[in-house]
Amino acid sequence: MKAIYEFHQGTQPLLISVPHDGRSIPDDIAATMTPAGLAIPDTDWHVAALYDFAGEAGLELLGKLFAEDDVRVYDPRPVQFRCRCSVRKVEEVLRMIGEAEARAVLEDRGDIEIVCEYCGQRRNFDVVDVERVFAGKPVSPGPASLQ
Repeated sequence: MKAIYEFHQGTQPLLISVPHDGRSIPDDIAATMTPAGLAIPDTDWHVAALYDFAGEAGLELLGKLFAEDDVRVYDPRPVQFRCRCSVRKVEEVLRMIGEAEARAVLEDRGDIEIVCEYCGQRRNFDVVDVERVFAGKPVSPGPASLQ
């Protein structure tokens, strides 16, 4: 099997995907082309020059050698919804807001409601909960966080 990509290892943590410029034609396709087509008049001869800086800067380059690659379809995998919010993370949000702001909201509304924007979970904190958060004691032992 003929290579369809060309990779140049760099020294920096950035990979640049270089588009196909039309210069390489697979043999089986070239055999079906006219002499005018084989002259590749629609080639973008300057694509390679546009990316010269990347190699000099130590960036990784991944270049497509042919435009006529087969499309690959992978087996589907089920989508699974998971939110990693927890009481501990919400307590951290309260600490970021600050004790003065948290107490002002409590005075105005009676409790603090924080809603996870991802899963919609609502968590309410009253005066006792806020006291515990700012005393450094967790409101409740939540699951260990991965984030």
